[in-house]
Amino acid sequence: TYVQRGKFTFTKETLADELQILHSTRHHLATKHNVDPKRTFVGGFSKGGWMADLMLQADRSLAGAVILGAGHLHKASSNPARFPRNTPVFVGVGREDGNYPFGLRAITFYRGLGATTTFETWDELGHAFPQTGSQALTQWLAIHGAPKADHRAAAKEWITTRLPEIDAIPDPANRWAALRAAETTPYALLDAPTKAMITAKRNALERTAVVSGEARLLTEHRKLILTEIKDPSREDYVKLAAAYKQLYEKNPTSRQGF
Repeated sequence: TYVQRGKFTFTKETLADELQILHSTRHHLATKHNVDPKRTFVGGFSKGGWMADLMLQADRSLAGAVILGAGHLHKASSNPARFPRNTPVFVGVGREDGNYPFGLRAITFYRGLGATTTFETWDELGHAFPQTGSQALTQWLAIHGAPKADHRAAAKEWITTRLPEIDAIPDPANRWAALRAAETTPYALLDAPTKAMITAKRNALERTAVVSGEARLLTEHRKLILTEIKDPSREDYVKLAAAYKQLYEKNPTSRQGF
């Protein structure tokens, strides 16, 4: 539960209160259930996601974080130190969620401090978690829950099932989007030949007339989003709003337009 009810307002004092609960819970799990404090992750959705971001920044003894339906907004300290090598951070957020740009900001923030990041976009979702679950998060948890295990067999089984499903998607643009998502899943990244095969399929689609336009629009859209997550000024926001509107009006039926 949270010390502060309702919307979380960040101050050093409110964060300290929430961290006290975290430390108390971790101590209980360590003493009563033999949980390794050094392998404790923090995670949450929405308000819990924002808290996971702050807690990971403030307590470097945490093994990693899962930030869902949220992202990065506040720095827990003005001069954050780098994270221990390969600290894993998973960020998942709906494409139509107002927190989507902050999810991307979390990726750039944690990468810049040396963490290993995984980002999953939930297409056509707003502020909600996928009802069918998150494929990438399931794989991420499997890998980091058992870091010494060999996950290659599970990865091969997944790709053997997933690729025919993607190949059966009738719309080329949707097939391309599915390949892009598969390309960055934790299991695909475990095996270089598998990732190369998915990338080759994606590149082939991008050479077709239908998908090449979507790929170009994605590049344009990314440029706008990258500007948005860099603390733009009020004037920048006005320009961004006009640019987003223009992108939609010129391409209302594309994946990037809507």
